[in-house]
Amino acid sequence: MAFGEQFANAIPSWIFFIIYLLEIFLGFWFAIKARTKLAIVAFVLFAITGLIHILLMAEIIDLLFTHFLERVLLIIVIILVGLAAKRAK
Repeated sequence: MAFGEQFANAIPSWIFFIIYLLEIFLGFWFAIKARTKLAIVAFVLFAITGLIHILLMAEIIDLLFTHFLERVLLIIVIILVGLAAKRAK
């Protein structure tokens, strides 16, 4: 058994659903509060990662594909937030 698998399996799926909804909410909330277009796009992409996880929970997409999409989007988010912070100076 993989490390953490037993712990993760013990958590009800509705808790993960709430966590992903919170991720989506925070992403869109920060996008609304952001002052630069780069930050807005970054936070919307962050919210999309939560949607991707919900699609995984609904068994619409595969785990490996979910992980790939999430990593790519988060790398883009990090770059955009860094650029937005640099331009804000």
